[in-house]
Amino acid sequence: MKRMKTKLQSVLRKKMGNQGFSLIELMVVIAMMAALVAVLAPQYLKYVERARVSADETTAAEVLNAVKIAAADPNLTWAAGVTYTIQWSSSSAITVTASDSSDTKTFVDELKGTLGETLPEIKSATHKATADDVYQVTVTVTTSGATIADDWV
Repeated sequence: MKRMKTKLQSVLRKKMGNQGFSLIELMVVIAMMAALVAVLAPQYLKYVERARVSADETTAAEVLNAVKIAAADPNLTWAAGVTYTIQWSSSSAITVTASDSSDTKTFVDELKGTLGETLPEIKSATHKATADDVYQVTVTVTTSGATIADDWV
């Protein structure tokens, strides 16, 4: 009987030795994971913001190219001495205004034909945080041609 009892105890000890991880081991693993997250999370957030800025810059380039295409259209009549302002804002809308009361409908139709009715919204916190949440293209028409300027305002 004694021999059986000692045999049973040795079997139980072997099984108990393979129960799992100790509390210290688990705490070490959790601490290592926390350190990795602390190092990698800011880098990931920077990466996401760079991607958003890049997307905004690409959309702004699309707006500028659409204005250039519209400006090169021989069927589009421009009023000399007029400054057209094209804005793309956080609301995703394209707005076109003229420095006088001239008709901008043809120009707006040309832009919408090239760009579509709306654009993606401005996503980057860089542009939103610095109040640069409007991309503006200015077309100044003179008798010798048109000049185009663009900037975040």
